[in-house]
Amino acid sequence: MKPQKYSREIVFEQQDRTTPGNSVGGWIVQEDGNPFPIEAHYSYYLVKKAIDTVEGLLENGSGKRHPIYLQLDFFDPHQPFSVPAGFEQRERELHQVMTLPDTYHAAQQRDFRPEQNEPEIIDIYRRYWGIYQPQKLLEYRVAYALQLELVDQMIGRVLSRLKELGLYDQMLIAFISDHGEMNGRRAVVDKGVYLYPDVLRVPLVIKPPKSSGTPRRIVDSPVSLLDLSQTFLDFAGIQPEAKFDGVSLRSYLDYGSGSEDRNLLFFGGWHVGVNFACGIQQRAANGHRYLYAYNCTSTVGEFYDLDNPDAVNLINDPGYDAVRLAMIRRLGEVLQSDPRWIGYWAEFRIARFNALPASKGDMQLFTLPT
Repeated sequence: MKPQKYSREIVFEQQDRTTPGNSVGGWIVQEDGNPFPIEAHYSYYLVKKAIDTVEGLLENGSGKRHPIYLQLDFFDPHQPFSVPAGFEQRERELHQVMTLPDTYHAAQQRDFRPEQNEPEIIDIYRRYWGIYQPQKLLEYRVAYALQLELVDQMIGRVLSRLKELGLYDQMLIAFISDHGEMNGRRAVVDKGVYLYPDVLRVPLVIKPPKSSGTPRRIVDSPVSLLDLSQTFLDFAGIQPEAKFDGVSLRSYLDYGSGSEDRNLLFFGGWHVGVNFACGIQQRAANGHRYLYAYNCTSTVGEFYDLDNPDAVNLINDPGYDAVRLAMIRRLGEVLQSDPRWIGYWAEFRIARFNALPASKGDMQLFTLPT
């Protein structure tokens, strides 16, 4: 594919704050400079291909004899952005209301130097992106919102056609994302190998078949993308023989809640930088949900109140000592419980030795924990 051509391109800066750095895309045009129609956009093509596929399956009869599985992997709103023509009015409206995150302003006041309680990996990403000009971040957030609206329109086209074909009511539909977006928080965009809440939390919307009788609900209990496969199989009446890490969410949908005691493990590896991080979330007695993260490449851990929309690191706040200690011990139990995480456990038990129950015997990597 040829590189995109832009009428306006968002380019951040390198650390000298002068040399152009990473491009995140922008407003695309055709090669001759004319407006780029939405009908030529990849997301539009993907939707057309999906609709054509379903119509073809119905025409040849196989769609009536066999179940239909359809997966649409939208690239948007991932960068490089590719905002086509037709969103000019929405852009003007978004500029009237768009603001910047508090944690970006805080980074700006520090002249983008690291916070005292910040793991090094965040600073690596901050310098990698180089968002030193607030106006460029504002443009980024507007472009990101426009890409979301583009996806929204395209999903609407698919759902409308499924309704016209008489398939919508009997279908199980899930809307998900593979990761979240920093969107300027801490002067960082995109995602990374750190466990900031905005990166871990993603949309999850499930539309069950009408015949299931499942009521419309908002479920507040913690779930995972790993649960999707089990949920699909459950609705299909299939009991898998293989081991799955997830659980079916059908009971969550039926009753409006699920287990608050699930051990959902988050972890990272390498991307722009290297940070083998692991962490868990937990609901405390005060009703708030917290995230504790251990960064193997840093002496600084992270502790966030997940109910705070612009989360700040509370790792050194003495007011959270009790719940933080409980989560450290819980993470230790999770890491010990599965041999897949023995590498994390081998280091975690040394780094957090004074917070964990004493273990006996050989501590070499190949030795099973006792």
